[in-house]
Amino acid sequence: MKGIVQKYNTDKGYGFIRMDNGTNLFFHITDVTNAAFVSPGDAVEFDTEMRSKGLAAKNIVLHGNNRPAFISFGDINLKISNIKDYGLGHDIGEEEYEEDVHFTAGEKVISGLFGIGLLAGGSFDGFSLLDTSDRKVKQKRPVKIKYLYVTTFQNDNYRFYKRDVSFDINQKYQELCDRLT
Repeated sequence: MKGIVQKYNTDKGYGFIRMDNGTNLFFHITDVTNAAFVSPGDAVEFDTEMRSKGLAAKNIVLHGNNRPAFISFGDINLKISNIKDYGLGHDIGEEEYEEDVHFTAGEKVISGLFGIGLLAGGSFDGFSLLDTSDRKVKQKRPVKIKYLYVTTFQNDNYRFYKRDVSFDINQKYQELCDRLT
């Protein structure tokens, strides 16, 4: 059958197709087989099926829609028409770094005298514990970790953390904005 998309709610992912005979049929975005974008006025071909609330369109094919149907996030490909929500966010995580520890001349002298005093008494053989050479110490600090999130109509939730992916999450966010609005 053939028809024209009359109304489409992008937030909810459903709309209505006006058939050639004037009847309006309900459809959901998951019934669209080949398109990234659905908008009023699009010409479509479809099958019909009886559902609990009446006749509905299924296996919908949009005509004249040359826009890509998928977007890639590294090795994950998502159908554009299945994306319900997306955005940028951040979590608080930890970052490990090395910090140089330097002893002043005074600290080295005091440490050395303390070690000599213990050795002279003969009661503690731990001079090696009083290492006063400069060294690096591993530390942790809190950091904001930026991510791109994507939710589908099938309730699949994806988070792509900036530090873990091979693509620029800001560019992917802009690509989603361009293709979904």
